[in-house]
Amino acid sequence: MAADFVIVPILPSKPDILSTQDFFKEVIDEASTLKEIKGAVLLNQVQTGTLINRAAHEQLADLRYPLFETVLHFYVTYKEAIAAGLSVIEYNRRSKAATEMLAFFAELQEVVR
Repeated sequence: MAADFVIVPILPSKPDILSTQDFFKEVIDEASTLKEIKGAVLLNQVQTGTLINRAAHEQLADLRYPLFETVLHFYVTYKEAIAAGLSVIEYNRRSKAATEMLAFFAELQEVVR
C-alpha cells in the first residue's frame, strides 16, 4: 500500500534541495507509474530574511515542484514542545510556531481534498 500524498520536508539549503530533486526523480516519478501520487515540498527551519532562505525559494521555483505556501520557521518552541512530549499547539497555542502549524494543517487539508 502506498501513500496518495507525500509531504517532502526540507531545510533551505543546497544539499537538501539537490537531494529533493533526486527524491522526486527516483521515488515519486517511479511510484507514479504504478499509482497516482501527489506531493509537495515543505520548507522547514526557515530563518526569515536570510540569503539562504531567498536562494532556496528561487531554486525551488526553478525546479517547478509543488511547494506549500506555509513554511515552518526555526522557533525554539518546536524544541521545547518536543522536550515536553507535546505538539506545539498543545504546548503553547498562542505561539508563532502553533499559528504556522495550524496554517500548514489548513493548507494541507485543502491540497488533499
